Amino acid sequence: MRRCAVPVRSVQLQSEWLDGSRAEMYADRRPVVFNESDVRRVRCVVNGSYPRPRVSLYVGDQDVTGRFDEDVELVRDGVLPYLRELYYRLQLTDHRFRIRHNIT
Repeated sequence: MRRCAVPVRSVQLQSEWLDGSRAEMYADRRPVVFNESDVRRVRCVVNGSYPRPRVSLYVGDQDVTGRFDEDVELVRDGVLPYLRELYYRLQLTDHRFRIRHNIT
C-alpha cells in the first residue's frame, strides 16, 4: 500500500485569559503580541497533516515548545477502510503561559 503525504490544513494559535474571557485567535502566520506580565492560556492547534507534523513554538528566537503539553490524535475519516483519509490533529497547550523579560 502506498501512502501519500497530506499537507497541513490549518494552524491556529488560541489565547485567552485564565478566567476564559477575552479569547483571541491568531492564524495565517500573524505575530502574537502579549502585554508584559500577562498570564494566559495558550493553545496551538495543527489540523490535517500526514505524516504527523513537527511543530515548534518560539518567543522571539527562543524555542518554548517544551513548555507545552502535547495531545496527538490520528483521525481516520471515512467509512470504508481502503477509502479512509488519515490525518493528524495535534494540539499544544500551556495553561499558564507567561513570558518574563530580563533587562541586562
